[in-house]
Amino acid sequence: MQIVNSYTIIFTTEHTLYTGATITIEFPTKIILPPTGSTVVILPQGDSKSYIVANTGFVESGNIISINDIFGTENPPTGPLTITIIFEGI
Repeated sequence: MQIVNSYTIIFTTEHTLYTGATITIEFPTKIILPPTGSTVVILPQGDSKSYIVANTGFVESGNIISINDIFGTENPPTGPLTITIIFEGI
């Protein structure tokens, strides 16, 4: 049996990010992610919904999830940005 949860991550960037940006989030070792190479659903929340277009993240080794091309083809607002994302099914 595996317990499946959703996790909300809130963080603030240090500076402005641009088109093509990839964000990587390292999870604590006590949070067991799906197997490396798996895709997870992400749901932007709050103001993040207005500029985040990515809807999936990719599990990498080291308990990391990467979100590639998080802003799609548009530049987000000038940073720093506070980003709120729900990771479903972890």
